[in-house]
Amino acid sequence: MADIIFVDTEISAETKKLKDIGAVRMELPIRSSSVREFHSSSIHAFAEFAKGCDFLCGHNLLDHDLQYITPAIVQARIFTFIDTLYMSPVLFPKKPYHRLIKDYKLQTGELNNPLIDAKICRELYEDEVSAFRNLPQTMQRILFSLLRGNPGCRGFFESLNVQFLADNPLARIREHFKGKICSEADLSLLIANVPVELAYALAVISVDDRESLIPEWVQHKFPKVTEVYHALRGTPCQKGCPYC
Repeated sequence: MADIIFVDTEISAETKKLKDIGAVRMELPIRSSSVREFHSSSIHAFAEFAKGCDFLCGHNLLDHDLQYITPAIVQARIFTFIDTLYMSPVLFPKKPYHRLIKDYKLQTGELNNPLIDAKICRELYEDEVSAFRNLPQTMQRILFSLLRGNPGCRGFFESLNVQFLADNPLARIREHFKGKICSEADLSLLIANVPVELAYALAVISVDDRESLIPEWVQHKFPKVTEVYHALRGTPCQKGCPYC
């Protein structure tokens, strides 16, 4: 049985140092009866809490929280990470989660509470698991093939024990997106060089909704995603394929 920890941190705006850690530890598959909670400023106490865990999950974990808790993660020997921020644009392309929803602040005026945010991250992870399982299997396989190499996404698939063969998704993309992208687009080049950007672009295309846009943070983090989208839908081919 594998364990997963959902974590969030509070960092001092003045000193840029760790102020607080909140975490929830559970068994996979997630069961409410297996919940253990942690809320402390002690990095050493968190290391003890995390020992023996298989997955560490957070929202914007890789670019934010991880740098402040690395000593604890090394001591606990956790090497597999899940970043719900990275998975959100592909699993919720019609209404992306740009950040955690912190309604409790609106209701109580409470300051940052990492434990509450860790619980919200758990809910988001569960939403993402449900969204992935509800996708057509062809789209599941496409996303797996394109995102399995990304550090923020690899652990998500491992936590679900996804068993797909990691093969070239070229034929599946052409079939699944027939009539939605230019059939002359150089998919082989995109798969080889910008697989993550291709996954984000295809996710938005899949919902066929003009109001759905690639989130700004994705465009900033993966600037070539705009070029990929343009290559798929913004460059009319000379042959005049069904989409063009």
